Amino acid sequence: MRIQTLVKFVVATIIVGSLSSPSRSFAQSFKRDDSLKPYTSCTLDSGLSIVQVDRLPKNVKSRTVETSKGDQRISLADGYRVMVAYNNDRDWFANIKAEKSVAGEYERDKERVIENLNWAASTSKELESQEPVKVSFNGYEGYGTSKRTLTTGDMLGIYVLFSDAEGTMTTFYFINQNAKRKRFQTIEEWKAVRDEFLNTYTTCINNNRVQNAAVK
Repeated sequence: MRIQTLVKFVVATIIVGSLSSPSRSFAQSFKRDDSLKPYTSCTLDSGLSIVQVDRLPKNVKSRTVETSKGDQRISLADGYRVMVAYNNDRDWFANIKAEKSVAGEYERDKERVIENLNWAASTSKELESQEPVKVSFNGYEGYGTSKRTLTTGDMLGIYVLFSDAEGTMTTFYFINQNAKRKRFQTIEEWKAVRDEFLNTYTTCINNNRVQNAAVK
């Protein structure tokens, strides 16, 4: 599957589908907690805001990702879809999938998510590199890949950040702007906003965790 096709599928699922669309459900149940709540509420910069939050249905316990080895299963103890936009008219900037692995499966899930990003990068000629770039934001380590130029299409980049201590994986799908309301003139301008957003958002998550711990 070419990356363009993958991107169109992902964006369609993000905006009009439910979180359960690409997932499987299992009979085994897992107790959910509030450990992912810090990902769902933040004050952002550059005119961005969180405009929609959806929690993973309780019966969904996994999803699949495509890799060079074929489809691989990712376990899901809990998850949220967090949509970020420039205004209430849904001028989308990013879709965030904050996910927590089932106990004991995080390391395997992390490996498969990285394999998926490697596969996506290696199958497109539009991305800046055929290998994801290692990134770090406020204690969250991960990988990302972006387009070389501001071209047409549904998506500009995909980043994944990990928290080994929490057993969480956060995937950011950066959505291309509406051509009639273009906010970026160059890929460099978009990258600056992207990095500012990732820095602000991860700082917010850390602050929310501290506040939640203080309340408890």
